[in-house]
Amino acid sequence: MKKPVIGIVTNVAYKEGRKYATNAIYVKSVADAGGIPVLLPAYGLDRAQAEDYIDLLDGILFAGGEDLCSYTFGEDPHPAVTYIAVERDAMELGLAKLADERHMPMYGICRGMQLINTAFGGTLYQDLPTQKPQGLLCHRQDMAIRNVLTHVVDVVEGTFCERFGKEPLFVNSFHHQAVKEMAPGFTAAAYAPDGVLEAFESQEHHAKAVQWHPEELWIDHPRFAVFFKDLVEEAKEFAARK
Repeated sequence: MKKPVIGIVTNVAYKEGRKYATNAIYVKSVADAGGIPVLLPAYGLDRAQAEDYIDLLDGILFAGGEDLCSYTFGEDPHPAVTYIAVERDAMELGLAKLADERHMPMYGICRGMQLINTAFGGTLYQDLPTQKPQGLLCHRQDMAIRNVLTHVVDVVEGTFCERFGKEPLFVNSFHHQAVKEMAPGFTAAAYAPDGVLEAFESQEHHAKAVQWHPEELWIDHPRFAVFFKDLVEEAKEFAARK
């Protein structure tokens, strides 16, 4: 059977002459799990560009990256939000809606979790340190230690996060935005000890997402590879139904 094609929308590097790029580890994570990673450029401000690509795909990985523009969830921008990519927002929001219409699996990491949440009616903390300061953990560790586990998460029984195994689940963390109000149709799958939502899922929308970065962990901590293996397996099943 043909390997499933997994779309990954690239970052828009405005500061580097408007380049499209993504971290190579996302590509390796999908490829090593048995999928064909395809990088998608983000251009335009409506879902037309998403329609150009959706039929090529069997699954989507919404990766980490820039802050989401606050207007995607109906708020004015917080002073801490200074670097956004509105074209990427438009591309990914379009893909999320089109994938949902086709019952295509979509997985999210960090920004990707936030993107999926806003696509289906949820809201975000634009800046955790100022909007949820009481008892807040460090959710923005130094980028130089991307593969280091820094805090535990509490797994919700019966959710996909049990796939990571029975041992206490420690994760890495690189974000200052986070899910505030979860979108309708989604179920919490893990929380940080300070109450920040760390993972959710939706059977209705064929979506799973985590706030941490499993792509940076699975080589040293193999338990996290299941995230990408499950995405590829679900994409295979979707491809078989086409």
